[in-house]
Amino acid sequence: MTEGRWRVEFPPVTDEETARILSSEQRTGRKLNLGCGRDIRPKEEGWTNLDLVGLPGVDVVHDIFDLPYPFDDAAFDHILASHVLEHIPDRLGDEDGLLRVMDELHRILAPGGVLHVKVPHYRLEPEVYFSNPTHYRLISPLTFAGYLGIDGTCIQYHTAARFRHMVTRENRKTRLFGDRINSWHLKKYLGMENLPGLSKPYELEIFLEK
Repeated sequence: MTEGRWRVEFPPVTDEETARILSSEQRTGRKLNLGCGRDIRPKEEGWTNLDLVGLPGVDVVHDIFDLPYPFDDAAFDHILASHVLEHIPDRLGDEDGLLRVMDELHRILAPGGVLHVKVPHYRLEPEVYFSNPTHYRLISPLTFAGYLGIDGTCIQYHTAARFRHMVTRENRKTRLFGDRINSWHLKKYLGMENLPGLSKPYELEIFLEK
């Protein structure tokens, strides 16, 4: 897997490994929904819902900027961080905010567990991406290169956290009829779900296996 002009070579992932990583949410029992908001996941399926606000269904009320989190080491087999990381401030205390949060997520993730990250796609127009004033940073696969032990990235000199594998997935919208038409079945039928001229990415999913 390569990304961008730097031609970074990410560690290869087999089809079997990819299937295992993508099915982590269905396979595992201890799951954390970080910054869940109103997206409450069922407790009977092993979910713990954490948010700053004590909304109905929230299990743990905690500020994600307040470290450490109230969990033991290796407490979860799967962590969902849906539209969370782009909101991490540049600094938390005297350290980089994203690095500190990633270190904490790595700490509470069990060996073999999966961190599932969802963020706005880094190729969105800047006026769209940064229309939310709490979006502090762009997130791309290159953001996590150092966590995979790839040389030439500064992250590896600032954290000991490492992940074994990374799988990425793009979610796209069609341009043909405007953004209001986003039917997967229509795009699949027309065979245009990945045509660059007829669709554009709006969300990036990153799966990191510890």
